[in-house]
Amino acid sequence: MEKRNTFSMDEIYNNIGSLFQDLTSYNNSIAEEFKTLKKSEYLVQLSEPDIRKYSDKPVLEVMEKRRSIREFKDKSLAQDMLSAVLWSVQGITDTKGQYFFRSAPSAGALYPVSTIAAVFNVDGLNQGIASYDEKKNQLHYFSDGYSRKFFAEAFMNQPVVNNIPVLLLFFADLKKYIWRYRQRAYRYIYLDVEHMTQNCALACTAMGLACVTVGAFYDDQVNFLCGCDGVDKLVTYAACVGYRANDAS
Repeated sequence: MEKRNTFSMDEIYNNIGSLFQDLTSYNNSIAEEFKTLKKSEYLVQLSEPDIRKYSDKPVLEVMEKRRSIREFKDKSLAQDMLSAVLWSVQGITDTKGQYFFRSAPSAGALYPVSTIAAVFNVDGLNQGIASYDEKKNQLHYFSDGYSRKFFAEAFMNQPVVNNIPVLLLFFADLKKYIWRYRQRAYRYIYLDVEHMTQNCALACTAMGLACVTVGAFYDDQVNFLCGCDGVDKLVTYAACVGYRANDAS
């Protein structure tokens, strides 16, 4: 949609969510080098998530200690720690028949927001970009190779991206919500992603990891890297996960 300053009342009423999304986007051109990322599809089964292996801290203590950490140590992340963080974000906690209960709530239990992991330095995993299947605890790679420099540019060269072992990106599939909630769907996707990112931050704190959520990025570049069209599927938020720079371990 072309960016304008004035709209008719009909346009606002029928498109208020998409207008908000469009008018608040940061856009930049897609550099040709972005297109050099190798496309490759394969599945990786992650180790079973077990957050209790790393922490038995009471939730109130974890909430008290949570901080946004912006300086990270260049250190690899254990695969089982990544598995535990991904489960905490929106993992399956129980099943009843065909219904799956998760660690985060969602309006109408429709769960339109999913997680993508940009893997830079995780033990036993290839560098690349993969979507997370919470029902099977699998990573579905769709892009192979070193992508940090591309995400650094897409995130406006913020230093926070420099040393992290993994960047989690949360993208919404609006078709899962629009049919039911119409333009109000745009409100709900951001409520959903906030539940997920708070889970992420608290899990990282409990496990002794550092985490900071980031909303400043060039939408079109990040959507391109994540295979989203920016209309029906769009990246809404991100979380940097790793070890704080002054971690003595």
